[in-house]
Parts: sequence; structure tokens; C-alpha cells
Amino acid sequence: FYVSQSTPSFLLEEISSKLKIVVFPNPFSKSTTVKIINGKGPYQLELFDIRGKIVKSFSSNENEFVFDGISASSGIYWLKIKNQSNFKPIKLVIE
Repeated sequence: FYVSQSTPSFLLEEISSKLKIVVFPNPFSKSTTVKIINGKGPYQLELFDIRGKIVKSFSSNENEFVFDGISASSGIYWLKIKNQSNFKPIKLVIE
């Protein structure tokens, strides 16, 4: 039995725990790009207004996609990935 190289398991856990959502531009008026780093789809996304009402709901298998076609007025919104509990909601500003 010969081992030429080994990878400690805690390193893999550290990499997988650095899940991140990047939204650009933010604030936006017509569309914005959402990029999920170190995640694996499919994703179920919901956009909430400040009162908690769902403004838009959709699914994606991609780690980067354009979020458009939002019929919402200017204000602060929250983007949540429903089926990924380790993602925190992201604050979006529609101008």
C-alpha cells in the first residue's frame, strides 16, 4: 500500500463552505447578473419586497444568469435561494 499524495478533508469542507452570491450591477433598473460561486444547482430563487411579498420566483441550473423582467417599483428587495439553506438573502436595490 503506497500513498503518493493526500488531501485533508477539512480543506475540502473549508472550500465548500465559501459559497457566495455576487450581484452586478446593484442597484439596477432593468436587469442584473447573479453569479453563484462555489455552488451547485439547481437553484430555486425568490425575490421578496420589504414586506415579505414574493415579487418573482424562478429556477435555474446555471451558476450565472441574468435576472430581468421584474415588474416591481423602485425600492429594496431581497433575493433568496430557497433550496440552499447556507445562502443568506442578498439585498437588491431597484432604481
